[in-house]
Amino acid sequence: MSEPPAPPSLPRHPPFTSLRAVEAAVRNGNYSAAARELQISHAAISQSIKRLETEFGLKLFERNGQNMEPSEIAIRMAAAYSEARNTIYKSLGEIIERPAPLRAVVAMPSDFGRFWFAPRIDLLSKDNMGLTIEIQTASADLVGASGVDICLGSEPVALPDWKSEHVADIVLFPVCSPDFQKRQGLRTVRDLTEQPLLAEKRWPWSLWLDAVGQKRARVHHHLMFDDANVTLDAAVRGHGIALAHIFNVEEHLRKGLLVAPLRDTATTSDRLHLSWCNSNDPRIEKLATWLVRALRASADMTMRVLPVR
Repeated sequence: MSEPPAPPSLPRHPPFTSLRAVEAAVRNGNYSAAARELQISHAAISQSIKRLETEFGLKLFERNGQNMEPSEIAIRMAAAYSEARNTIYKSLGEIIERPAPLRAVVAMPSDFGRFWFAPRIDLLSKDNMGLTIEIQTASADLVGASGVDICLGSEPVALPDWKSEHVADIVLFPVCSPDFQKRQGLRTVRDLTEQPLLAEKRWPWSLWLDAVGQKRARVHHHLMFDDANVTLDAAVRGHGIALAHIFNVEEHLRKGLLVAPLRDTATTSDRLHLSWCNSNDPRIEKLATWLVRALRASADMTMRVLPVR
């Protein structure tokens, strides 16, 4: 990057050494005191000021007994130098004292990363935590080996110097596309069991049917997937009713891609925990607190998105 051009009649590089001498002489009232303060000789002060006077054709000081009386121009030069010095010191202080960017590794299941975390990236950025956040779709048993700082999982991290918070239970409820609900007019559990049912392998429909008192219910058609992405995509496309939890479908419900046709829910044995390492950097604690608060806010949404009976 090239240097800015100097104003006409001024040297290319500001004469900081001479300006420093002028500022000290103006403030102290004589050259001797200025020299002592700057730890240079009386002659060096005098020569620096003389150099400026010669270069610009100005008279900066007049002798008055033991003191040197500054001209109006000398006073303004001193003020300009003082302001520039303070600005430089402030900028250098911010550069030196500012903590280096910290890399925080957050491990979470892949479906949480896609469906829950990704829509909140803008909100997290607005908090400006000064962190470089790396998301890993890793499980809690990989935490120690992969250098993870924060982990979202079904179990708390059992490592020394780690904290854990139980943030929510996994509560399942049916969802389907608005068009599917309109066509089928789903109002009861019996209406639902006569439709194509979609579920992830880890959360079969039997969990929900048992919870709503329909353990012996016969289902019309049941599709099982091993990926939440495929399950919800099939529901959005109108292929049936999916069994899901709020952390996966909150954004789908907000955008109107899916609706919850029934109010019945099933609380599973899966408990969601956020764990994080004790760190000397308070930004890790701040990020963990932000995540706990956001996860609990989502969990509280469950009953609010279900239809009123």
